[in-house]
Amino acid sequence: MSKILVILSFLFLTFSSCQFFEEEEEKKFHEDLLFSDVDGQEYLEAFDQGGARAVSSLVLLGYIDQVEPEMLSMVADSMPIEDSLWRNRHYEAISAYNEIYDDIPSSINYKFGIAIFHMLMYHPKEVIRHFDSATALELDFWNERLKEEIQYKSKSDSVPIANMIAMSQDHCNQCDTIQIDVIRKMIVTLNQDL
Repeated sequence: MSKILVILSFLFLTFSSCQFFEEEEEKKFHEDLLFSDVDGQEYLEAFDQGGARAVSSLVLLGYIDQVEPEMLSMVADSMPIEDSLWRNRHYEAISAYNEIYDDIPSSINYKFGIAIFHMLMYHPKEVIRHFDSATALELDFWNERLKEEIQYKSKSDSVPIANMIAMSQDHCNQCDTIQIDVIRKMIVTLNQDL
């Protein structure tokens, strides 16, 4: 009889501890689920819509290995037309991808130049904010893309540097004098062949 009690006690303890761990896992799942419901609604909508937002979401959520470089072309193409939230997410996704994979084909790299140039012209404060917090690799990547595009625009399209500076500064809403000067110096410096 005592053997039966020992076995029953053992089974009861085992079952109780399993149930405890199961409840903890379920609690953790619900915490994650609540976080996703509150913070991840835009990501869920992005996946449903597909396209550039879905690609950026994959990268930003850590599924970078599922994204081919060619898919980033779509992200770069949509950066200029996106709202601030997604424009910045696209920037961050391209930056994160470049941190891992530095062999992005040049046929796609030029699109990043167009995208960052457009951001500098129409949303310079966002570019300054990103560059202020950028890693050295990220800054090199974007500066090289921006340099290529500024030089292309000034030489091939005959857009004067003064016009680029004026346009960017005009779109720098609520910029202080330091930020205005940073824009000027950035464009002038990147236009030079160093």
